[in-house]
Amino acid sequence: MGVINITPNSFSDGGEFNNSTKFLDQARYLIKHEADILDLGAESSAPMNKAIDTSEEIARFKEVVLPVLDQISPNIDLSIDTYKIETIQYLLKQKSIRAFYDKELLTWNDVSGQNHEAEVILRNYPKLKYIHCHNLVDDRSKTLDHMSYLSDDLCLENFFENSQHILDPCFGFSKTREQNFEVWKSAPVKYIRDYLPC
Repeated sequence: MGVINITPNSFSDGGEFNNSTKFLDQARYLIKHEADILDLGAESSAPMNKAIDTSEEIARFKEVVLPVLDQISPNIDLSIDTYKIETIQYLLKQKSIRAFYDKELLTWNDVSGQNHEAEVILRNYPKLKYIHCHNLVDDRSKTLDHMSYLSDDLCLENFFENSQHILDPCFGFSKTREQNFEVWKSAPVKYIRDYLPC
């Protein structure tokens, strides 16, 4: 997976690819170096950055990605990294995005974990894959504090019966180093095999 952030403030590449020319050059570079998936994000979820509103996120996709998306290999998997329902709804209606969806090459990468809202979208778009980063926050605005919302009683046995769903164990942001190691110790294949069946 090659990640391209069209943001001014992402921790790794903020400001580097937030115009169409630079975005397209980076997409082609990643594909040339054997990326199978391009993951595109228009909002930084790094804990030091504030959330942006939906209109700003959509504007970034409109200005940077949509004008040149048809110049990217049509056989690459495209992943849209957003936790905003309105953003994914808007993008799914765009012709250049639909070209990937129609070929079953479109994924929605949602860090919010608010699966009950996503189910409506997935029912309407059965070819859309969904990366689910499960957490127990009571609304999306608290996503970056999700380690404060834990439960030992969580049962995910039926969550991933639908082939559209992919589990992301959520390494990285909003966790301490110790919390990341804790997730790592319990998240590999053994975790998926032994723990999810409740």
